[in-house]
Amino acid sequence: MQSDYLEPNFRFGYPALTGLGDRASILFTRDGAILATYGIDALFAGKVAAKNIAMRAFPTDNEFYGAVIDAVKIRNLCEDELKVAIRAIMTRVVSVYPVESGKWYRFGTKGLNEMKDLELSFCADTVVRMGTLYFDDIEPKGLTTDMLDDLTALTASYIQKMKDVADATSARLCGTRDRATLGNELYALIVEMFNAGKNYWFSRNEAKYKDYVIYNTPSGQAELSGEVGTITGVVFDAVSVEGIDACSITAEHVEHPILNNADGSFTMENVPIECTNIWVVRVGYESKATEVEVKKGQTIISNVFLTPVTTPPQPGT
Repeated sequence: MQSDYLEPNFRFGYPALTGLGDRASILFTRDGAILATYGIDALFAGKVAAKNIAMRAFPTDNEFYGAVIDAVKIRNLCEDELKVAIRAIMTRVVSVYPVESGKWYRFGTKGLNEMKDLELSFCADTVVRMGTLYFDDIEPKGLTTDMLDDLTALTASYIQKMKDVADATSARLCGTRDRATLGNELYALIVEMFNAGKNYWFSRNEAKYKDYVIYNTPSGQAELSGEVGTITGVVFDAVSVEGIDACSITAEHVEHPILNNADGSFTMENVPIECTNIWVVRVGYESKATEVEVKKGQTIISNVFLTPVTTPPQPGT
């Protein structure tokens, strides 16, 4: 199975992603009829909910990593047992064949303390083979066939423990990839749905527009760079094309709205460059949202035209 790492398309954690999935369900309940005009119907919402449930049920990396830790611990214990069994045999070997002699060297145990994994299992096989070959010479020093058989069994067990570590590690890698795949699929659905919601509410309702905003940051919240710019402009009556005053102007990531001047002009300073929209509200006019591109240390001009609210004819007039 392929286990290449897959980068998530979102910068926040999986708990925050499932939180977005929960929000998507709530917003669909509220705005389902509106979202359906963008193709975000009940079937689409069902896919989001199903993938969100699957995301919540998917094992965390801690679960996979815990399995790796357990497998490594068991392998290490077996490794210690294997080296003890090898040393028990080699203690008898050196009583017959001195260290650094040719026959001692054939057992292949030089550097035993540093051996691990395949090198260690290969060494154990060699010890069994040489111990069998020179059994008659070493038996008087206490070597038994049971000792050789036990070492063979321990070696087989150690090889299995190595496989268990490899399997646990592979499962973690595959789990990481599969989790990211599922997360990317869920995130793509949520983004599609939230873009539809933003498109609808953009110039209709600032608060509901913000319900659909996703902050693709490590915290899942707005994280500002500290860099700012200035927005200036004039609010006009779209019919008379005259400046109008008493307008409340709000910008993204700016805590307090401002009121424009009597001639309709306004200037909003220290606006974070992350700001992409401003909203203008005035009694007697339709609220208006306008996209902006704030740049560090620069002043951008953003004029706004508000449409007067038409009063419907009264009965009898």
